[in-house]
Amino acid sequence: MYFTQPVQLTAALFLLLVSLSAQAVYKCASTESGITYSDIPCNASAEKLKQLPTQSEKPPVKDQHAREKAELNRLQNLRELRERQETQILHMQQRSLEAKRKRCQALALDKKWKQEDASSLNLPLKQQAQAQKKLRRATEKYQASCE
Repeated sequence: MYFTQPVQLTAALFLLLVSLSAQAVYKCASTESGITYSDIPCNASAEKLKQLPTQSEKPPVKDQHAREKAELNRLQNLRELRERQETQILHMQQRSLEAKRKRCQALALDKKWKQEDASSLNLPLKQQAQAQKKLRRATEKYQASCE
């Protein structure tokens, strides 16, 4: 019997505290007593501070589980969308690099041909000047695009 009384007392205090926590708390201010706190409103201007939900007001666990599951699905969908977008961006960058590589190869080949044309000794002076001009322009175009 000695051991059961403290357990019963503890259980009674616990139940009392649980039932009190579901009550509303009001903050009342007066000139005589300053600020007081009560479970009943002192007047119309009383400020309601906090009211914990009672057991009947708490959402059922099934609803909470369904909301959490829906949120999880939403987050997974967002992650998958972001991953698809990142993959698309990566593919676009790869295609862009490949296109630039091909363009630079074509410009290098054009520059090589213009260089061969300009180094030809059989051309008249006017055509040699034009070939040098074309070579200079092809070199500038290559440098601007590829270097």
